[in-house]
Amino acid sequence: MGSMLLVAAPAMAQGGTDGRRIDIKASVDVRHDSNAARASEANAAARGLVQADERVAPSLNFDLSVPLGPHKASLAGEVGYTFYRRNTQLNRERIAAEGEVALNLPVCDPKFSANYSRRQSDLGEIGIINATGTDSVRNTETIRGGGVTIACGKDIGLRPTVSADYKSASNTQSVRRLNNHEITTYLGGIGYVHPSVGELLVFAQKRITRFPNQTLVTGGRDGYDVTAYGARFTRNIGSRLRGTVEITKVDLSPRRAGVAQFDNINWSADVVATISSRLQLHASTSKEVTSPLAVNALYHAARHYAVDGDYALSSRLNLKLGYTRQNRDFYGVLPSLGPVLTNDTNELLFSALQFELNRRLQFTLEAGHERRDANDSFFNYRNTRFGLRTDFSF
Repeated sequence: MGSMLLVAAPAMAQGGTDGRRIDIKASVDVRHDSNAARASEANAAARGLVQADERVAPSLNFDLSVPLGPHKASLAGEVGYTFYRRNTQLNRERIAAEGEVALNLPVCDPKFSANYSRRQSDLGEIGIINATGTDSVRNTETIRGGGVTIACGKDIGLRPTVSADYKSASNTQSVRRLNNHEITTYLGGIGYVHPSVGELLVFAQKRITRFPNQTLVTGGRDGYDVTAYGARFTRNIGSRLRGTVEITKVDLSPRRAGVAQFDNINWSADVVATISSRLQLHASTSKEVTSPLAVNALYHAARHYAVDGDYALSSRLNLKLGYTRQNRDFYGVLPSLGPVLTNDTNELLFSALQFELNRRLQFTLEAGHERRDANDSFFNYRNTRFGLRTDFSF
């Protein structure tokens, strides 16, 4: 589970009638964790960490959109740094950015995208205890990617669609560079768009995953290939209900002998219901197969469930409550310098109270409790957290 699950106050967007949007926000997140090490007291000490700790995380968030005649360019992301009071070896930058250029041409509409992220690995994912010095906990994950999507046809009716994406994920820690991987994805499909029906896309997808630092005994790089067929449907029902549902038949074929194949149904569903002017409910669920970056495994199957609600106590005061659960099974696990993770369950119960002092300044009180249970007790932990986030919109 991510370590940054605070409810952020929305920044005030400065937009014009021409579609231009300039949304810039400075934030400071102060938080206490009863178990920042994501481990038992003894295991935390073995890794040179203490359990209870406080952290300060300043950041600059941006969401920019600029019209270029009939076309549009956008850039969104965050740049920040995390400072720990006691576990200073975890101090690290946090960078995330995604840019897009969408062209509106007479027949087809190409869309080009690029993304970049860099952060400290979640300590709950790192099981190395026999490495020396800070190598047992320090690891910076970097992900780079880009792609192109081309949809042709009119705004209403059939729209043939093709896309290609590439992602490269890497670790800085030497023993974790085995997990570095590259993913190339191709998709082709037929879409149908109509205001009274919604958006439907029927597609076929090919995903190729390779690990450049893992060589098979037969030669070539380790990895796997995924062939998927599915459909995605998005529909807004009035102004009160909107949602997206996707069902996919997945066939995963590992290149390494002895690793289980995955032949199953994946899904995702996300629904937002506006019950009243004060209350909004959100629910989501998904099942997917992908490659972990911090865990020494070829791939994992993850099932995710989440529900949360927002209630406006007043025009300036908002309450949010939520619960998430994730179950994961790891396949093709490699030997490591510590316990081996093969399956786990992560749960989070969280709440947030947001106060908007004015259109520029907002405060959010946050509290939550995390629980993780895995095949090896080394990975089990409990963590209670609470904090204050301040957001200033320019």
